Amino acid sequence: DAHLRLERRHAPASCEQAKRTLAAFLGDGNTSIAALTAEQARRLARFEHTTAHRIHRRYALSTRYAVLGHATRFFEWAKSRLYVERNPFDGVRPIGLLAGGPAPLSLDQARTLAALALQQAHQDPGALGSLLILVLGLRSAEVLSLRVQDIDPEAQWLRVASKQGGPRTVPIPELLRPCVRGAATSR
Repeated sequence: DAHLRLERRHAPASCEQAKRTLAAFLGDGNTSIAALTAEQARRLARFEHTTAHRIHRRYALSTRYAVLGHATRFFEWAKSRLYVERNPFDGVRPIGLLAGGPAPLSLDQARTLAALALQQAHQDPGALGSLLILVLGLRSAEVLSLRVQDIDPEAQWLRVASKQGGPRTVPIPELLRPCVRGAATSR
């Protein structure tokens, strides 16, 4: 708590979340932090001992980097306060490299994808979803959460649940209206 509140200046809720994450990462709580060895730290950094508790699957690589960074900073803090003699996470790196994600489509690739998706949009919901992402800039979760009642009767706009809270209205381009209207009436 002291590390998070005083040294990191986190809000109380953030402190609790960070404490739970670090506790889950470090394991069962039977080992004191002073007894943690470099070998144990390397084993922990492989994340074989835990899964993300809310989603019950392996942590994403970016989360592994974040949690390992937090553990390293925590042990550096503990070392500076003489709670531990050494930081067992010194030099420990997560397995795998963070990638910046897939490269964005080139303009030609986007045009090709849009043309193919437009041909298939009347019979393939995946093609229509791709068009909504590509043309309207929707997120995949926004497309997947769309319901028939989110489309106005003339298919001129969509009501999209926003990541920030309330719904927002997105106009549908004339080119996509027949596809959206067809998808809405076939449901």
